[in-house]
Amino acid sequence: MKRLVGVSNRTAAGGPKAGGLAVALWDALVDRKGLWFGWSGEVADIARRGVEIFDEEGVSFAVADLTHQEYDGYYLGYANRALWPVLHYRVDLANFDEDQYTCYRGVNRRFAKLLYQRLNPDDMVWIHDYHFFPMAQDLRDLSCTSLSLHRKSSNRSRIIRHSAKACAPTTFSASRRLATARISRNMPSVN
Repeated sequence: MKRLVGVSNRTAAGGPKAGGLAVALWDALVDRKGLWFGWSGEVADIARRGVEIFDEEGVSFAVADLTHQEYDGYYLGYANRALWPVLHYRVDLANFDEDQYTCYRGVNRRFAKLLYQRLNPDDMVWIHDYHFFPMAQDLRDLSCTSLSLHRKSSNRSRIIRHSAKACAPTTFSASRRLATARISRNMPSVN
């Protein structure tokens, strides 16, 4: 059985296993002696070279800190000021800043490199959060071939190979086009 690697902005490390993602993934991670990778929730002056690794109930955790600049640009900035509003149909709140996008891409590349060092060749990687839209492509760029995207199709679940470029904006201009598409699809027509 392949090891399941869950990737999310925040993990369920050190706390109650409550909330949608933790409840949904926990048993599968325990059964497959999985790895949960994500942000530690800590902000540091400088980025560490590696990750903090620990185990809870048979699940390994690998967490990394953000720098203050990354926290502002990646987390508070692009993820929550551009992507969150667009993905929650609040395009009126979206703020696209190219510097924040550059930081968002930088964090995705850094985290992909940190995760890649911990992957086994036959791992099944589940990247969950919009915080990590480009990470699948970043891992592929590092020659990672164990990526699968899970989706429902015709009322049955299946695992499919999927290019990150098809499902997530990987450039600043692509993210602006995504927002424009959502605006035009959700705005009533004016006659």
